[in-house]
Order: sequence, then structure tokens, then C-alpha cells
Amino acid sequence: MFCFVVRSFALTNSGTRSHFEFNYDKHGRDWKVKGGERQSPIALCSCNSITCNVPKLELINYHNPLRDPLSVINNGLTVLMRIPRTVDGAQPSLCISSEFGHVFEAQQLHFHWGSELTKGSEHNLDGDFYDGEVHIVHKNASFKTNQEAALNRNGFAVLAVLLRSLEKISRKP
Repeated sequence: MFCFVVRSFALTNSGTRSHFEFNYDKHGRDWKVKGGERQSPIALCSCNSITCNVPKLELINYHNPLRDPLSVINNGLTVLMRIPRTVDGAQPSLCISSEFGHVFEAQQLHFHWGSELTKGSEHNLDGDFYDGEVHIVHKNASFKTNQEAALNRNGFAVLAVLLRSLEKISRKP
């Protein structure tokens, strides 16, 4: 399992199926919504990695059970789960230790997956796409709404987890 954090992106989700056709034919170059250094998809290349001090990430209340009921939605593009507060009333959060000490509250998680013939993950590592990817979307706690957060560079942090099928792992020599 490989995970990384993607910070600060504009979150849009209408909750209804649109005429937008999701594909990786041109790896995002043909997508209508794209732009800049803070937009998906991200091609991570270990040959370009550098050793540096990165802010400490702390997962807060991730170990506590969530309140019932959990809401899972198929919006026509992905499966999305809104993340409620925990049974003791706390919100699962991602704290990024930096000079500003940002706290990002978990809002939802959603999946990216493919079939035997298509790439599953949105992002890739050294040109290798994974079978699936989970994004846990966190909103900066200093903003009241997703709309307000979307207008700011530090509005969101996304914890991305790249997934491999156990079947494929067991087949490797």
C-alpha cells in the first residue's frame, strides 16, 4: 500500500450524473476541468524525489468508530461515503504540522477503480497505475463550508491510498 497527501484542490461534486465522460485515454489532457500544479491527476516519479523535511501528518480520531448510519452514494461516477462524526462526537481529522498547524476535517471518501483492461488509480507512481485508489477528502477546519474552502489554496487536503488487488500480488514471482 502506498499513500500520499494531495493538498489544496477545488472540490466539485454535483451529486448527479452529468454528460461528462470519465476516461484516461489522454491521461487527463482532454478533461475540461484542469489547471495548474494543484490539479489531478498526478504522475509521481521517484527519480525526481528529493530528501526534505516534510510536515508531520497526524490522523486524529481515525481509530474511533463512526456514528450510524453511514451514507454510501453511487453518484454515477464513483462510490462516495460521507464521513460522520465519531460515536463520541469528534470529527476524524488530518493534522498537518507546519508553521500554521492546519487541521483538516474528514468530509468524505470516494474510490477510483478500473477493470482488467483499464487503469484504476487516478494517480501513478513511476508510470505504474494501481488497481484502485481511495481518496479521503478533508476540509480545512478554519473554513465553514466546502464552497468557502474551495476558494482557498489551503482549503482541502486529500489523503490518497493506492490499492493493489491481492490476486495480482499473489501472482507476482
